[in-house]
Amino acid sequence: NGYPEDFPGGVWEWLKERAVLVRMYLNTSGSTWSVNDGWFGSTNHCSWAGVTCNTSNQVTNLALDNKQLVGSFPNDLIYLPYLESLNLSSNSMGGTIPYDVCDKSTSNNLYINADAANCPNNFDTSTGTYLAGCCDDISYDVDIYLSKFAATVLGNTNCRALGGTETSVCYYMMNKKNHDIFANGYPEDFSGGVWEWLKERSILVRMFLNSCGSCLFNESWVTDTNHCTWTGVTCSESYQVTGLFMQDKQFSGLVPSDLNSLSGLETLYLSDNDMIGLLPNDLCERSLETTLHIYADADNCPNGFDTSTGTYLSGCCDNILVDVDIYLNEFAAAVLGNTDCQALGGTETTVCDYMTNPASHDIFTNGYPEDFPGVWHWLQERAILVRMYLNSSGSSWSNNAGWFSNTNHCTWAGVTCTDSFQVTRLATPNNQLAGAFPPDLNSLS
Repeated sequence: NGYPEDFPGGVWEWLKERAVLVRMYLNTSGSTWSVNDGWFGSTNHCSWAGVTCNTSNQVTNLALDNKQLVGSFPNDLIYLPYLESLNLSSNSMGGTIPYDVCDKSTSNNLYINADAANCPNNFDTSTGTYLAGCCDDISYDVDIYLSKFAATVLGNTNCRALGGTETSVCYYMMNKKNHDIFANGYPEDFSGGVWEWLKERSILVRMFLNSCGSCLFNESWVTDTNHCTWTGVTCSESYQVTGLFMQDKQFSGLVPSDLNSLSGLETLYLSDNDMIGLLPNDLCERSLETTLHIYADADNCPNGFDTSTGTYLSGCCDNILVDVDIYLNEFAAAVLGNTDCQALGGTETTVCDYMTNPASHDIFTNGYPEDFPGVWHWLQERAILVRMYLNSSGSSWSNNAGWFSNTNHCTWAGVTCTDSFQVTRLATPNNQLAGAFPPDLNSLS
């Protein structure tokens, strides 16, 4: 009907805004949008899908989220001067939001919801969140998020450059298919922090790979499931690791150096494995100062050793699985004077060889006997009897049944013990003992 003299709002401004919308439609493959009702048609653009205007036909809201927009992010949206809300999230556009549009957003005149790939907001690498800035609401891109994680936590997004096990850790962590929490995109409603969850996951994956876990057991570890469901792992309701029960898993390799970064860890079982090295200082300090309880092997625990009682002192580990070889070496050093048996010379070399060999003592057939009363004192008395046997030509005694064998010395001929296996009587009369009288029998207390 010609020029509309009574058109609400300025026709000229309406045409300029229409040009901005048409340009965006053409540059982002509008014909293939999932919803494009009205667009590029003859109707007032205020009626086009996702466009809202005020009573003066001025565009105030653009809601084109998840509409399959592709191409470059529009660079002229500033020419929609009355725009109050912009939602272009969950699309596939390249480039960042222009500075002039960002300036309008940061001055609180425009609310922007957009994809992480388009938002120039800074990223807080300590929390894994985007800081306040151009975009008020950011749709996280999982691939971008995992790349930021790799760069910050693992040290590089080029996994191959990391080398060794870290390359495998990196490849695993950067592949979103390895984490089922991302099956439907970034989980906005995830109970607990996603960033912390990823950090703890990488620690567990590293421990598994460095301990040759893949060679020795495959009980659900390093799959795509939440690691809180992996064998031996317990978590809080917010998916923080609270317990690691990795006893008797045949782990080998170095003791993990980063377990202290499991900030919610309360119980750690690493006993009955074959790992090398001591538990790290930071973890030990935490054990001494907090409620963290550690159960580990003697060769991994830096606790002191009381040579008068043969017990480990309180310290880093709350419970220590005694290694018989280490224990017998401690005995040789403390009681016999040397772990190098050859250096002792004479009969003492044989005493030492016998005492440091676990096969010489049947109480160690199944490892250290936790329920055996007074193992250290039993060993001390055993050493006295063996010394007496060797120094008094025991092999030629008329009755040496049991002596110098692997059986409990309380069963040897002429030896009587209490119920707690302390020697109470030695009866070897007329038994052809020869040599010097034993000087240490007073130590049979």
